[in-house]
Amino acid sequence: MMPRPVDARLSRSSGAPVSLSVFRGKPAVLFYEDRYSTERNQALKERLFELGKSRNLLDAVNVIAIANLQGWNFFPARDFALVAVRGFESKFKIPILVDFEGVMSSDSPLLPEKDSTVLLLDADGRILWQKNGVCSKAEVDALLDRLQVLVGRPSN
Repeated sequence: MMPRPVDARLSRSSGAPVSLSVFRGKPAVLFYEDRYSTERNQALKERLFELGKSRNLLDAVNVIAIANLQGWNFFPARDFALVAVRGFESKFKIPILVDFEGVMSSDSPLLPEKDSTVLLLDADGRILWQKNGVCSKAEVDALLDRLQVLVGRPSN
């Protein structure tokens, strides 16, 4: 039995609703992080970006960043959290979806509400690889190798 695709209804930092299904059609690397975990997989993020640039993969892969903000879903903290997210979007030039309701962690026991979780999704949105916590160098290498195979450009 094939695992069902990952889907959830989240929001953009502007407040506009978005479904994860809009990212189907290309493989994706999904980062689900609370505010204290954004640096935990920084080495993976940097290697992913460098690989994308050096192998011309930036348009072949979706990178989905989701900020787990369920602990900040009250006034005025919600507004401060959104300002911080928009600052990260501007700095890193990548949209960041927000999860104020804990949809990603409540619908899936695989995604802890605290920590950094990385998922590799196929073009249909199915989980091919997952890591909760910090990825080791060997795990980063394995993830990036698998991603290159998915887009039809395996490493040498």
